[in-house]
Amino acid sequence: MSERKFQFTGTAGDYFGAAIVAFVCCLIPIFGWPIAYNTVVGWVIDHLLVDGKKVKYSGEYGEVLVFLLTNFLLIFITLGIYTFWYVPRQFRFIADHTTAVE
Repeated sequence: MSERKFQFTGTAGDYFGAAIVAFVCCLIPIFGWPIAYNTVVGWVIDHLLVDGKKVKYSGEYGEVLVFLLTNFLLIFITLGIYTFWYVPRQFRFIADHTTAVE
């Protein structure tokens, strides 16, 4: 029997607060989007255990703003075709900004 490497500890009650913050921030055009993104991604990562250890997301507002604007602009210009490149870049961005907590 194999040991579980990843464990997710989030609950609906925990997510409710993050979802409300993210929703309100999404109502602020462009400048609220990075806050919403960091809130949701941060919530997911904060509730993730890898080999029983916590991990931390460290995406900063400015980095996320540039990342989102650049990618949304490319998606718009290419009429959505760039989405196939955006999704893997998004997961890579999250992985690059996630570290183990000692």
